Amino acid sequence: EDDADGPAADEDEAEREWEVLLTLVHSMRELLRIHSAAIVPTLEAQLLPALDCWLAADGRHRAAALYVLADLIEFGGVDAAKKYTLVALPQLAKAVTLGGADEQVIVAAAAAGLGAVAECGGKLFSRAAVADAAKKLAVLLQAPDARCAAMAERT
Repeated sequence: EDDADGPAADEDEAEREWEVLLTLVHSMRELLRIHSAAIVPTLEAQLLPALDCWLAADGRHRAAALYVLADLIEFGGVDAAKKYTLVALPQLAKAVTLGGADEQVIVAAAAAGLGAVAECGGKLFSRAAVADAAKKLAVLLQAPDARCAAMAERT
């Protein structure tokens, strides 16, 4: 294989992998929307063991993991919201402050996660945490690229 084809082929493979990750995340989200808390034990057994690896991996895997946590918080019922808010908050707080172009997908996932925590996290999302998240989200929303089409990929 030519060296010129190498980076392009790697980029194509990474894009296909991202599409597979997004399909998995969207499928899980729909299962949670339909079955709510009843599906959480199955997802915990089958998918959640991969989350730690995803959180330690590249940006797209980290974004997928943050979307999974957000969906568990939003659609998984009260117990899942409490459990995964505690797991998600440190990851979301760290991710929402990233600024590089390669990290936009993580920041978008973190913003979605903070929204889910704010809506469903209950008392676990303290007033101080709400104020901090609001400040961080305001910075994100005021960024020049906050409304670009690439940031709308998840929805």
